[in-house]
Amino acid sequence: MGCPFRERVEIVIVDSHPPNLDLWQATKSLTAGDLAAADGGTVVLVAPCPEGVVPHSELTGYVEAASVDELLGRIRRGEVQKPIAASGAATLVRLGKRVRYGLVSGGLCRSDAEAMRFTCYDGAQKALDDLLRRYGPDAKVTVILQGAETLPYRVR
Repeated sequence: MGCPFRERVEIVIVDSHPPNLDLWQATKSLTAGDLAAADGGTVVLVAPCPEGVVPHSELTGYVEAASVDELLGRIRRGEVQKPIAASGAATLVRLGKRVRYGLVSGGLCRSDAEAMRFTCYDGAQKALDDLLRRYGPDAKVTVILQGAETLPYRVR
């Protein structure tokens, strides 16, 4: 489903529904948020993740890479046991170079989320309040529902 927008915004809150059983599924929604977020902005993923990080628990360790190039180098040298998990981590590493990302989730261990560079929030409203303090009351906000199935595209 397409979703037109005129300009990138400082704050994007993106819902992971329907793929939201675990973080592996839910991170697909971050791509939609990335497309709508301004450089230096924040994308907050709202995802229940009742099954945690699985099926790729290695994701946590791979996201620690300083860059996508470092992660690709580890894959080429055979230091990565699960390249598919590393590919998902590469998305988070790339995203983290341009924007900050946050998470609202009742099912994901906070320490795991923070190890993957997510700022954890206790709810979407709390995230919004905190981010409006960070970016100021005039910050622009976008909410994307069904982020894994939504493609934001820019119109002029």
